[in-house]
Amino acid sequence: MNVYTISTQALEKIDIILFRSMLQLVQKQLNAVWNMDSSAKIVLVDIEQPEGKAFWESQLTRPEILMIAYAKKNFKDTRWFLPKPIRVQPLVNLLNAIATQMTSQSLQTTPLPRDDKTFPLTNKLINLDSAEKSSHSGSTDYLFDPSKYLLGLIQAAVQTGQPKRFGCAGLPPLYVLPNEQRCFTSLIHMGQIDSSQRILYGAFAEHIESVDLSLEILQQEVKQQKLQPYPLETILWLTTLYASHGRLIHEQAQDNFIQLKQWPNFINLPHHPVHINLAAFMLRHTADLKTISAKTHVLLPSVIDFVNACQIIGLIIEEKHSKRIEDKHLPEQKRQLFKSILKRLRQ
Repeated sequence: MNVYTISTQALEKIDIILFRSMLQLVQKQLNAVWNMDSSAKIVLVDIEQPEGKAFWESQLTRPEILMIAYAKKNFKDTRWFLPKPIRVQPLVNLLNAIATQMTSQSLQTTPLPRDDKTFPLTNKLINLDSAEKSSHSGSTDYLFDPSKYLLGLIQAAVQTGQPKRFGCAGLPPLYVLPNEQRCFTSLIHMGQIDSSQRILYGAFAEHIESVDLSLEILQQEVKQQKLQPYPLETILWLTTLYASHGRLIHEQAQDNFIQLKQWPNFINLPHHPVHINLAAFMLRHTADLKTISAKTHVLLPSVIDFVNACQIIGLIIEEKHSKRIEDKHLPEQKRQLFKSILKRLRQ
């Protein structure tokens, strides 16, 4: 998988934060790896800003610079255009189109520092030998570190018991009340999380504004904004799912045999249909990640995200050995009953 870098020019601070977070959010939908780098020759330019207009005009004679117009309308009628405000699908379409052209023209940027078996968005297990690890100077970018994301800030608040308000670039705020194991935010649609919530839940800690609150002020702000209460585990679950991106929390987890302690409370945990399949399998079997993926026909990155989320809320049991997994044929009556239960859970 090729890797490309992109920079921004004249974007407002809020737009830069949103773009960086969105870039992280959509990685699974891209056909190349995209990173931000201030020296990149692919540049997203806010042409509605005077500084952006000047930059655009000054770079027109430089064919090595690929400029993307960022505005409410494509008034420059340029091929590469991203409309305001940033939305998931237009961004995915744009970056994939650029990557396709760059590949066809053999103008790709520097190669990946590691081959695809170390990259978490493939359907392969992370598997680095000691020589490869040392060549990365101790880098652990292929692992998921909760402390670098909103998830880590929430975990820290829980440890201290301090009520908090978390916000990011005008996105709906999140209030955490650790001592009551509750949080407050805008309405969460269990079937489909909206894009603004996905950005917040997957945001880097450095982009989050964290404010200590008294209980009285928290209750007052929650009432004024008419926010909804949720169990704390709902947000811990969501912030893990939207930040881990198929990366293991611990490297040794790839070889561990795991099982679920109990059925996840999907009434409070927004989920995809594959999560139900994974839960059903992991309740009955102890297995490693690769086996879980193979037996459930769920892509490995999705398995890892699910296991990470279950681990964060304390649903994972780790074993040293696994039991032999045999295919069982359920009687038709039990099969129909199981399908009925799954159907109700998905409603």
